[in-house]
Order: sequence, then structure tokens, then C-alpha cells
Amino acid sequence: VPLTIYRFDPKNGNVLAQSSLTVYTQEVKYALSDIDNDNVKELLISDLYENLYLIDMNQFTLEKQGIGKVWACVDFDGKAGKEIIVSYGTYVKILNNTLNEIMSYNLQDNIKKIIVSDINNDGIIEIIATSASKTYILRPTTTLDLPNVPTNLRCELGINNINIYWNYVPTTGTLRGFKIYRSLDPSNWGSHVKIIYDPNARTAVDTPPSVGMWYYKVSAFNDYGEVDCTNPPSYLIEYRETIPVEEGGGGCFIASVCFGENSWQVKILKEFRDRVLMKFELGRKFVKFYYKYSPYVKEYIKDKIVIKTLLKAILYPLIFVSYFIVHHGILLILICLVFLSYFLQKRILAKL
Repeated sequence: VPLTIYRFDPKNGNVLAQSSLTVYTQEVKYALSDIDNDNVKELLISDLYENLYLIDMNQFTLEKQGIGKVWACVDFDGKAGKEIIVSYGTYVKILNNTLNEIMSYNLQDNIKKIIVSDINNDGIIEIIATSASKTYILRPTTTLDLPNVPTNLRCELGINNINIYWNYVPTTGTLRGFKIYRSLDPSNWGSHVKIIYDPNARTAVDTPPSVGMWYYKVSAFNDYGEVDCTNPPSYLIEYRETIPVEEGGGGCFIASVCFGENSWQVKILKEFRDRVLMKFELGRKFVKFYYKYSPYVKEYIKDKIVIKTLLKAILYPLIFVSYFIVHHGILLILICLVFLSYFLQKRILAKL
């Protein structure tokens, strides 16, 4: 037998409108409310099979199959329209006034009944759900529940990575950690690239997939939601390959273990690297190759006095040549030209 809903004229009892649904079942639940704020109340009906029907007597019947049992209609956010509370197995679901799901929460326990009430008298309506053995209280999120806003976002180019820094001042909302976002387009962030489950974290490191200009942002999150950073809302930085240096700011791994990190020999080699080798492609390739393998050599020779002594003898000529190239490059070229001229002159005279 179809379930038919009638709307009667309260003055004379005449039928003003009617709407028939599918086959009538037991355990029908309903809620009556003006969910779209049009001054006409709508009737929400759910059946044993958790089909939900929205009946507007003036216009139409909208059906959603298998969406859940209806329990109440409330206004959680103060915006136009009311939210509809339904249960579906172990889930509590919140629907909008067109029966589309806004959010859901899995209690992992079959729900028997739901009621709503402002149990704390704080103006916030809680959802009370009961199962066969437990009672659950779900509280809608407010701005006081959310974490504070991360601020003062800044990024720096590191050793083949990006170092990210931010500030955070704790407030009333709990804090679980931070999420790092990276994007080529600040209007389309996508999913986070890193998640940090440490409320005390104020730094992060990320390596972009390619060189170029990248936007970064940081958000703070907890069980209620997440809040994006402000001041600035994002940070634009150019990512490019960089040359690493030793801890303590040294220049050459092998020279550092032979002469000491702050020695004048190391400073000369570092200066030669920056002012000469890094100026042309072949030099950059050599530096990249050197920094890939020299840490292993350093680790091997650090306790071997004889090998370090031999390396010092080999390095000293290179150090002096590097010094003359950096500080007296023109003079060195002139000397080389004089020697070349002298050599060529001798060869010519020998043939005469």
C-alpha cells in the first residue's frame, strides 16, 4: 500500500494537497521544519530501508535512496536554510536542505536513536546519539575550537631543498600539528605535501619535484579542522640546485679534515670555488661531482695521519695556484704568456 501524505485545510478539513511515496514500510520517522526558510514547512520522512523523502506540499517530492533515518532539523551555522540530521548504520550525517551530505562522523557503533539539545546552555546545539550500550555527544565546531592562525610565514633556499619557517601563538583551541602545502598556483593548492604531528614545530623542510618558482603555505590543524596561515597567506620562492657546505661553514671537505675548517687554506679553496669554478659549466659539474664523493673520502682519512700528510703535500700547490688565480689572475696570465713566448722563441731559434 503506498504511503500517501495529505495536507488539510485547518478550517474545513478539505484536502489541499497530497503526495504518494513508494510502498509503505514500518518504522517511519519524520521531522517537520521550514528547512529552506521560505515560510512553508517541509516534511521529511524516512522508512525502515533508510530511504529519505522531502515533501514540499506546494511543489514537489524529492527522494534520496538509502541516505539514512531522519531525526531532526536544526540551524547549526546561522546561515540560510537548516541542516538535517540523519543516521546511517554507524554514521551520524548532516545534510543540507537539498539532502546533500555536508559532513559525517563514524561512531563505529550502530545508532539506535538521536536527539538534539543545547545541553550546556551556551547557545550551541549538541547531537546526542545512543547505541545499544553507549551514549555519544557530538558538538558542532565553533571558531573557539579551531587552532590559532600561523603567521609570519617565510621560506629560504637550502641545500637542494626549501626551509620553511612560521610563528604560532597557542589559543583556546587545541593543536595537533601543521600541514605544509606546495603549489605552482596559489589559487589551487591540492593536498598537503607534508604533515607534522608536533604542536611545537615551527620549521619544515621540503624538496620540490623540479626547479622553478613555488608557492608555500602552512595550516594549523586539530580534530575540528584546520586554519591557513596569514600575514602572508603564502610565500613565493625560487627553487634551484645549490652547492652544499660543511657544518660550521667550511668550504672543502678534504681540505677541512687536513688543515681545519677555519684554516686559511680552506678559505682560499672556497674562494676559488665560488669565484672561479662556479662561473662556468664545467667547473659547476666538477664541484657537484666533488661534493657527491668527497664526504666519503673525508670520513675514511679523518683518523689516518700518514694519508693526511700526503694529501697536504698534494694540496699545497693547488692552494697556491688557486690563490694566484683568484687574487692575481691578470699577473698569472702575463707570466704564462711570457713563458709561452720564451718557449716559442727558443723553438724558432733552434730551427734556424
